[in-house]
Amino acid sequence: MLETYLHLVDGYHSSDSGFRADAKRDVALVNKDCDMLVDELRIPPNWYQLANKGLERNDHGRWVKPKRDPEDIPSPPWNHITIMSLNWRIVMGLDPGSVFQFNLGQQEFVHENLVKSNMVDIVSIIVLSLIIDSII
Repeated sequence: MLETYLHLVDGYHSSDSGFRADAKRDVALVNKDCDMLVDELRIPPNWYQLANKGLERNDHGRWVKPKRDPEDIPSPPWNHITIMSLNWRIVMGLDPGSVFQFNLGQQEFVHENLVKSNMVDIVSIIVLSLIIDSII
């Protein structure tokens, strides 16, 4: 209710004048503890903001995100796990010197006998992985 009163005090200068449109207080503060605004403004009722925007001070006095329990950390989607786990080192049996290395974290593809390039197309990695899976 305090925010509602402060909004009214800010909007009215006197009993002779109407509510001024250039009021300084944000209208969203009215709905912070109640549901008085019209629905067209699309401001949720009884909204809140975490203290210090959810941050806490560490031992050095810096504002950091609090540590989360491992159970609270969401698991990445299956596709993300598959792509990020493409860190292989496969030695081919046909040629002892042929070594394939995929390291998506560094975006590097190495075939020691032929090529080294810094940018790898993810589609070619997936196709090559299917070929390697069929060989093995």
